Amino acid sequence: MPNNRRSLAKELTEEQKRQIRQKTREWLDIARQIWNRKFSTISVHFDLRGKTSGMYVVQGNLTGKTQKIRFNPAIFARHFDDSCATTIPHEVAHHICYELHGRRARPHGKEWRTIMQAFDVPAEATCKLDLSDIPHKRFRRFDYVCGCSDHQLTSIRHNRIQRGQSRYACPKCHQSLVQA
Repeated sequence: MPNNRRSLAKELTEEQKRQIRQKTREWLDIARQIWNRKFSTISVHFDLRGKTSGMYVVQGNLTGKTQKIRFNPAIFARHFDDSCATTIPHEVAHHICYELHGRRARPHGKEWRTIMQAFDVPAEATCKLDLSDIPHKRFRRFDYVCGCSDHQLTSIRHNRIQRGQSRYACPKCHQSLVQA
């Protein structure tokens, strides 16, 4: 029995990657038919890790933006049919939402849910798949406090605070979080 959890995940074949790209184009075509307008094509990458199935990314500034969809090859390899049926339209809906409404639309807000309804796909923010054998990184947690409760932040957020790049506030009392 292998000790490496990564070896438990199946590999995504080149044919499966081709099918995923094709299904992404098909969902873009469905959106074109529904809204009677052309949407920009989007690049598809298979570089996502951890327990996230897919991610829509907009990068850039006023001079130019790049948009892409990142898929998790380990999750797609393990749950290919379910991922194609739910994750692909989910991420394409984020792209369509951005094209229609820009950054003002919330990630899983009413605009995105309306698109998912038009796609006739359940508007769920997270997948309900067994991901127990999918390799993922565990982040160290740091204790923080506010006026009403204790919080645990991952090392990513903790490091951003330490570098002065970010501040985080409690969603309940809106006070800044400080390290305990």
